[in-house]
Amino acid sequence: MSIVVTTAEALAIYHHPDAGVRTFAWTTKFIYFLFIQSDFWAIITFYYAH
Repeated sequence: MSIVVTTAEALAIYHHPDAGVRTFAWTTKFIYFLFIQSDFWAIITFYYAH
């Protein structure tokens, strides 16, 4: 469900005229994505381990 939003955001960021904004946005989303993914797997692992 969030893939469409992410794609739209990615396109908007990609076409942003300011390179600094693009870099900051991509870095932020990448770190956020890693945090969400690691948190997700930690929860799944914890759930199945107990």
